[in-house]
Amino acid sequence: MRIAIAMFIFLATLGNAAAAEPEGLIEAIRAGDAGRVESLLQAGADPSEPLSDSGLPPLFEAVRKGHAEIVWMLLNAGEDVNATYHSDNGGSFPILSDAIHRRHSGIAIGLIDRDADIDGYECPPDWPCTPVFILAVQYGDSALVRRFVEAGASVDLFVPGQQIDGMRRDEREDDTSPLMTAAMMGRPDILAVLLEMGADVSLKTRMGCTAIDLAIINKRPKAAELLRKAGSVADEKGCYMYRYLK
Repeated sequence: MRIAIAMFIFLATLGNAAAAEPEGLIEAIRAGDAGRVESLLQAGADPSEPLSDSGLPPLFEAVRKGHAEIVWMLLNAGEDVNATYHSDNGGSFPILSDAIHRRHSGIAIGLIDRDADIDGYECPPDWPCTPVFILAVQYGDSALVRRFVEAGASVDLFVPGQQIDGMRRDEREDDTSPLMTAAMMGRPDILAVLLEMGADVSLKTRMGCTAIDLAIINKRPKAAELLRKAGSVADEKGCYMYRYLK
């Protein structure tokens, strides 16, 4: 009888240890099985153990899959809301930028609510770093952009253009701002929020272009009309970029 009880305890211990194995946690995260993730974390699974196939931390996998409940579990288990993934080729990607790129605006807003760095940057290898706020304008929705500004992001954040190796001087990346980015991409929903929150329509790039100029040059008529109603006036003589329309 004692032998049977001892064997039962031994097998149960083995079962708990197996349950806490990293691969079990990874599978549960990918499946979106929040209950299983919770059980594994309680059994001692390491939420920081990188995935064996991709090298990503579990938190990044949960964000990429859009499993919000699991993201909050991992953060509650001690994972860093400002965790940054450093790729083998020299890139660095904060968890907030990952949520934005995957268009999981609800998760991105939740990360900001949990004090994610709204002034952070994503730095791909061999390319200029981009502020996460600009990424939100590019890939997010109006609710996410509004949350950035409410959390303290500058509505007129000015990002100087950078020369890229191999680019001719006249092809270099020009300056930008949230309003300019939204205009170039034709995002009237984002423009409306930025204008409501006080964005400056007169801000110019080093090439003399305002947001309305960039909307016109990039053939974004709805964005241009919205900016025109906000009092912006196109400047074909002052904006160097109009030459590309000829």
